[in-house]
Amino acid sequence: AAPPVEAPPAAPPAETEDETLMTSLEAALVAEEASAAARSTMAQSSVQKLAAAERLRAEADAALARAADLARQALAQEAEACTTRAAEVKASETTYAEIEAAFGADRLAALLDELDDLTVVLDAVDDAREAS
Repeated sequence: AAPPVEAPPAAPPAETEDETLMTSLEAALVAEEASAAARSTMAQSSVQKLAAAERLRAEADAALARAADLARQALAQEAEACTTRAAEVKASETTYAEIEAAFGADRLAALLDELDDLTVVLDAVDDAREAS
């Protein structure tokens, strides 16, 4: 007797057209969900980057405002110093004019020379004191 012949393994049952369509739709849905998740992640990253950029812009605006305020204060102080210096120059001119009127130009020149000489002597005395 001949050995029994084994039948080849049975082929899996062929999918019906509906099953094939359902499998394709499920795969498309999984791919769309993955794509949506990726887009959501990119959007969240963009929102975080935009928020960080907005914070940096706000900090830069605040720093510029502080710098502008400091510049205005410095300009105001400089203007005040110039006004004070102009008043001092005017007072000196008035004083020299009064002295010149009282003593004459030659006497004023002599007094200024004497003042200069005294200043030199006082500077020398101060230097000697500091040295000892």
